[in-house]
Amino acid sequence: KNVCALCGDDLQPSQALALAHPSQQHHHHHHHGGAGSPRKRKVDEPLFTLKCGHTFHESCIRGWTIVGKQNQCPYCVEPVDLSRILGSSPWQKQSLVWIHLLDAVRYLIVWHPIILAMAHFVVHMFYPHATLLAHHHHQAMRGN
Repeated sequence: KNVCALCGDDLQPSQALALAHPSQQHHHHHHHGGAGSPRKRKVDEPLFTLKCGHTFHESCIRGWTIVGKQNQCPYCVEPVDLSRILGSSPWQKQSLVWIHLLDAVRYLIVWHPIILAMAHFVVHMFYPHATLLAHHHHQAMRGN
């Protein structure tokens, strides 16, 4: 229950570590890795509680909603209010605009050849004489 569903880390690792090994709490804050050492990444990270009551690390839920494009709680599939996660910071909202713009460009790059091929197919299916006229016009121009 006290684990972030997105990253699997404790929601309050410094408290959990202090309860398990009181003498190692000071060591935990200054040790930066190594085999068998507790993860330091989320020690002081702020938590975010959704309207449904589930709590996650703030960076985890931001990544889930913005980068992962998920608009629901990973636990209960309750809709997530993206404006609550972003807050009132204009920098966060601006980054969201850029994310949507980049998504649009990606879709355009991926779908552009498919749309052109479909348009080419439709023109050839419904207007075959236009293709023949263009071919004859091209042949006539080469002959001159």
